This record gives sequence, structure tokens and C-alpha cells, in this order.
Amino acid sequence: MYKKFLINQILVAFLFCSLALAVEKGRTIWAAFVLKPNASNYKICQEQINDSLSGKYKALNSPTYVQLLKNDSVWKVLELIDRGNRYAAELCFQFYPLFYGHSELQEFFNIHLGRLIKTDPEFFLKSFKKYVYRNSKYTYDVKGLLGNYGDEFVDNPEKDLGETKRRIESLERVKEKDYIEVRDYCIGLLKKQN
Repeated sequence: MYKKFLINQILVAFLFCSLALAVEKGRTIWAAFVLKPNASNYKICQEQINDSLSGKYKALNSPTYVQLLKNDSVWKVLELIDRGNRYAAELCFQFYPLFYGHSELQEFFNIHLGRLIKTDPEFFLKSFKKYVYRNSKYTYDVKGLLGNYGDEFVDNPEKDLGETKRRIESLERVKEKDYIEVRDYCIGLLKKQN
């Protein structure tokens, strides 16, 4: 009898520890990515995003949404984009739909992702084509992605026009035939915006 009780206690302890480790792993996915934004951590985050977008969660309750807001991880991912990390940028394009309707956060995504137009225009177009262009499954603020430049451009039409011109010129330098259609679409929207 005592032996059975002891075995049951060991099994319960083992299950509890396994569950605790799984929960802790879930909490540290984005922290690990921020520390080491590499292919391996990218893949783990991407799996969680796919799970979050699977439809079994409401956006606000999805693991990705909750974990990115915890400990300000979302801001750290956006900083990685500004440092040129393509993994961070692509993940941001992927988790963007989870934040749709939360304009205070979306605005920052738009600003940081939009900066890619000047720093890495071909990668921007590749990601835009893959996740945004003609993607009826998820909603993106297309005009915001292209033309939300940040606070320093608000109420400064000259500076705003200059930034639009620089973004158009940057996009025009992309000659890869796979991106011509999406490039011209983006340029058209930027021209209409101003």
C-alpha cells in the first residue's frame, strides 16, 4: 500500500514538474528570441504564432499576444527590426493580425516595418507579398505599413513628402521580377497617399 502511494506521489511530482517546465518554456519563447534572434528561435516563435492564429484562441488570449505584451517583449522585437534583423521583421509580419484593431500597437508595427522600405526594400516587398498582398485570410493596415512614418513627421508636410519620395525611390530600385507587381502596387499607394 505504501509502495503504491509512493509511486503515485512520484508520478504526480513528475507530471507537475513536466507541466511547470512546459509552462516556463512557453513563457520564455520570446525572451529567448530577443536574446538570440536566430533561425532556431525564429522557428519556435513561428510555431507559436501559427498556433495563435489557428482559430482556437481569441486574439487577445492567444499565447503570442499575451507573451509579447508580457515584459515588453513586443518592443524588443521591434528594436530588432530597426537593427536589421530579418527574423524579427518576418515574425512581426506574421503576428501582425493578432493585433489588428489595436491601433496604439499597430501604429508602432507600421512604423518599424515601414522603415524596411528604405533599409531593405527587396525584403520588405518579399514579406509584403507573402503576408499582406492579396491575403484575404488576415487583415493588415496596408496604408499604415507603407506610409506611417512616425511622430517626427506629424504636422510637417515637407518632411512627410520627402520621406514618401525616398520610400518610392527605394522601392523603384528593386528590379527582381518576382516583386515588380507588388512594388508598383506599393508605389501607387504611396503616390496616392500624398
